[in-house]
Amino acid sequence: MTTAFAPPSLSTTLDLQPQAPNGAEPPRERLAVDLRLVRRKAGASAPSWNAGLSAGRSAQVILSRDFSCALLTHNGDPLTHSELGNSGLSIRTAWDLAASHLLSRHSFSEGTEFLVRDAGVRFSHSTLSGVEVSFKHAPATAWLAHPVTFSVLHQHFQKLLRPTQGLIYATTNYLDLFVFDAHPHEFSHALGNAAGEIFPIVHSLGFPLSR
Repeated sequence: MTTAFAPPSLSTTLDLQPQAPNGAEPPRERLAVDLRLVRRKAGASAPSWNAGLSAGRSAQVILSRDFSCALLTHNGDPLTHSELGNSGLSIRTAWDLAASHLLSRHSFSEGTEFLVRDAGVRFSHSTLSGVEVSFKHAPATAWLAHPVTFSVLHQHFQKLLRPTQGLIYATTNYLDLFVFDAHPHEFSHALGNAAGEIFPIVHSLGFPLSR
């Protein structure tokens, strides 16, 4: 379902209620955990961090050769292994609970809420069909940091955009998120000269990969 949403260029879309990862309930522990997508350096055994995160301090889950998920407090501070241990949570449990919490914060009786607007608002020169995605309580790319949330997002935009070329996700800063119906070569040609950098990402069995 799509309804009008302020500002006028945004709309709210609702999808069917997803299942929490591994049946996890939204976290009730004192230690609340958020997800943050971060990019890894090629060939690195540990992730390199953007947005001021320190690899030496932050507990993280490697998602693919290209990306990791940093585990953060709700204040945006990196969580350490010792903090997780003191809370009685393993990294895997904290990761799953954070994904469940992300889903619950954006879900209602009708389903999950996605805020979207035409990607042309940001990329007026582009002829690609796509949308910019936003969420009220988290950076949009947080949804790419767990296979359950990324799959919910991917299935939704398969239905919404009905792609003929395939879905390409893109970000300019690893916080904002755009979804395009485009072949990788078409995407590169159409947005290769965009002001500033834009990083294409594809969905692979629930995990993010660079294109």
